[in-house]
Amino acid sequence: MTALSETERAAQDERTRRMLASRPTLTDTADGLTLTFLENRHIRRDVEDWLALERRCCPFASFDLIDRSTTFILRISGPAGTKDIFRAVFV
Repeated sequence: MTALSETERAAQDERTRRMLASRPTLTDTADGLTLTFLENRHIRRDVEDWLALERRCCPFASFDLIDRSTTFILRISGPAGTKDIFRAVFV
């Protein structure tokens, strides 16, 4: 049994493409990575929807969304291997 249906996976893949098209800044951290996005309500919605499904799909990972004045940061962290899993998604 998978955490996401085929329809959810296809929608998630499309969200990921749009998120990457916005050219976030990717930074490695000790236990994961961060993506910094310029504030954009459409991308923000994609990130929030992406998070909702990733939390179901990858319960081992921790996700934080941090607001700044002109940017927002998606922080992903977790046990060993988490960084590699999400780096493969975003690189």
